[in-house]
Amino acid sequence: LAAAHAMMCLHVWMCLGRLRKEGEGGKAFSQTFYDAFQDDVERRVHDEGVRVRVRKWLQDLERTFYGNAVSYDKALELGGGELVKALHRNVYDGDGDVDRAKGLERYVRHQLASLALTPTEALFDGRVRFVGFDEQEE
Repeated sequence: LAAAHAMMCLHVWMCLGRLRKEGEGGKAFSQTFYDAFQDDVERRVHDEGVRVRVRKWLQDLERTFYGNAVSYDKALELGGGELVKALHRNVYDGDGDVDRAKGLERYVRHQLASLALTPTEALFDGRVRFVGFDEQEE
């Protein structure tokens, strides 16, 4: 659940970042989008068989999302290798080879560039497609 949630958070963060550029319409849609994400998280927690302390699980997952989102925003602002560090910490729990995080950084930057070119109508219609992490070109 943790790894899948980290990747979902990453993709939701990318979409919300793009929607920020759409003014009031983007703000309203962002809230609806985020609420749907939280509903999906709750369903996934239940599907995993969590029946005890569900509220605490959901609060922890929501805090994780916000913490990750802030760290990704800050990493983009600072530049350099900060995004790799944030991805390594947030997606891979700081475990393993940093090269995995470097590959994920290339993927994220490609997706952010694609989202920047995505027409507003497509965003609001939900016509956004992410290339699979393993499908990206090196």
